[in-house]
Amino acid sequence: INSELQQELKNIDEARALCNELSSLVGEEYLKAELTKQLENIVKLYEGLENKTESHTQQLQSTFVSSQQFQQMSKDFQTWLEQRKQELHDSPPISAHLETLQSMISDHKTFYQSMV
Repeated sequence: INSELQQELKNIDEARALCNELSSLVGEEYLKAELTKQLENIVKLYEGLENKTESHTQQLQSTFVSSQQFQQMSKDFQTWLEQRKQELHDSPPISAHLETLQSMISDHKTFYQSMV
């Protein structure tokens, strides 16, 4: 898009040169004023497109950065979840012995607190 805008800027420069050339050939002031007015309208349209392009480019860059941050956070979260899953997987089976069961409850409370 930027290359197209640069090409249009060259076209506007050519239009300015033609406008100046025509103004020197035309004797009537109202025609000169009309040529200048038309050229100014074209320049304003170009500047509007240029501003919109810049704004959209900045917005895209900001969205890209946010997307990368989200992706990294998601990856970190998945790693954390996998670690917690492995910890739960590695825990011993539930015991029928009261002392062992109480110890396991304590371990799970500690595990739960580490997640909160």
